[in-house]
Amino acid sequence: MYRVGPSGRRHFPRAVKDAVIALLEEKSSDWTQAKLAAELGIHQATVSSWRGHASASREGERPFRRVQVVAERDQAQDTRVTVRSLVLPNGTRVEGLGMEELLMLVKELM
Repeated sequence: MYRVGPSGRRHFPRAVKDAVIALLEEKSSDWTQAKLAAELGIHQATVSSWRGHASASREGERPFRRVQVVAERDQAQDTRVTVRSLVLPNGTRVEGLGMEELLMLVKELM
């Protein structure tokens, strides 16, 4: 039903994702994301992500957009401390992570 990629993550074929989404969107279906995920042995967040990606692609949007990680100067202190921030398209701001942690987060979001 899936293949394991080099990172150790499971990758499901498009047909599986489409079938799961179709079941969830069927009006007469009694399936919920939680029930379907449990039945298939897939985390509910994965099913939710598939559904969100499907909705976004129908609306012509991409679920994630590329972002740029920049170093900002903390002007409140004169010690020239570098504060790294990641601002997502929805306005969520991530601060206080090191560059390696920020890069790992960005890779996970893409």
